[in-house]
Order: sequence, then structure tokens, then C-alpha cells
Amino acid sequence: MTTNFFTFKGERDEALRKERAAHDETLRKERVAHLERAMTLTGKYANDIGRLLGIGFITKGAATPKDLAILTAPTDTLQELIVVIALYFPGLKSDVDQIFHAHEAMIKRIDEIIDVHGQHRREDAAAFTQRIEKEIKPTMELVGSLMKKLSECAKARCPSE
Repeated sequence: MTTNFFTFKGERDEALRKERAAHDETLRKERVAHLERAMTLTGKYANDIGRLLGIGFITKGAATPKDLAILTAPTDTLQELIVVIALYFPGLKSDVDQIFHAHEAMIKRIDEIIDVHGQHRREDAAAFTQRIEKEIKPTMELVGSLMKKLSECAKARCPSE
């Protein structure tokens, strides 16, 4: 009778260990999936900003309904990123909030950035490049910083988590 008790206890302990290991692996896979989603959205946001500026320069603000998805994509992507970060990486919420505020400031100045009113009509390529870099730099630096922190999350634990 004693042998059966210890055999059963050993089998039960082994089953619990395996169940715990399976649960831990499931959590790890979920975390990796959320991390990949956050990194994908961060990269997509940067790409969306480039597409927004590109279509803005081409149309000079006279966008067609066909261009609407491109014009709203950065904001839509950023909103999704905010949700993913808030739910799964709350330690990085302040980073994404800073991106949101920089994005908001940049979008308020989009007409000037894409030169809707022709104020920068005579600028050369160097002046144009310098002006655009100055306009988008605050936002893109924050995006780069978030991407770096997300990369750190992939290696170990997230900052301030």
C-alpha cells in the first residue's frame, strides 16, 4: 500500500510539472506573439508616415478619396499600437504616449510640412531634406527608441515592467 502511494505521488508530481511546463510555454509563445505584433505595428507606423508624406508631396493636399486610407493609416496604426502596448507591455505606455503627442503635433503641421501653400517652392534639395528631417525627427526618434526597447523585451525582460 505504501509503494502505491509514493508511486501515485511521483506520477502526480510529474504530471503537474509537465502541465506547468506546458502552461509556461504557452505563456511564452503568447508573449512572443504580442511582442511581434508591437514591433510590426511600430515599423508599420514609421512606414505609414513615409507614405503619408509621399502622397502629401505629390498631391499638395488635394488628396482624392482613393488616398484617404494612406492619409489616415499612421493614426490608425498608432491607435492599434497604443492598445497593444497598454494591454501587453504597460511598462512602455509612456513611450507610446510620447509618440502619440509628437504625432499629433506633426499632423497639426502637415499642411506646412508638405508645403500646401507653396511657401517652400524655391528651396533646393538640401534645404528640403533638412526641413523634412527637422519636422519628422522628434516623432521618428521616439519610434526608434520604442523599437529598441521592444527589441530588449525580446532578449530579456521589458524595461520598467
